[in-house]
Amino acid sequence: MNRLLTYILISFLVITVIPVSAQIDKILKPVEINPPHPSAPYEQPGQTDEQLAAQYFRERDYEKAVILYEKLYETKNNSLYYTYFLYCLIQLEDYKKAEQLVKK
Repeated sequence: MNRLLTYILISFLVITVIPVSAQIDKILKPVEINPPHPSAPYEQPGQTDEQLAAQYFRERDYEKAVILYEKLYETKNNSLYYTYFLYCLIQLEDYKKAEQLVKK
């Protein structure tokens, strides 16, 4: 009888604990702090601000990209532009402006 209870208990633990630990791994998975690189063609005449900002971001020219992403975020209030704008501010070490943006 003791062996049967032990077997049932071990089986129960194996069945319930393993799936729970897998779910915890998914929940606690590290968050990506670098936004994905936007895809846009290289600079061409008549290029939009979105395309130009994406190009500057890809080239890591954050000083130029931050200006365009700020303008895009203020006009369109899109979460994607917010992410890129914030990332550019952090890369430029403009923490004061980044903090103000986050507090909005």
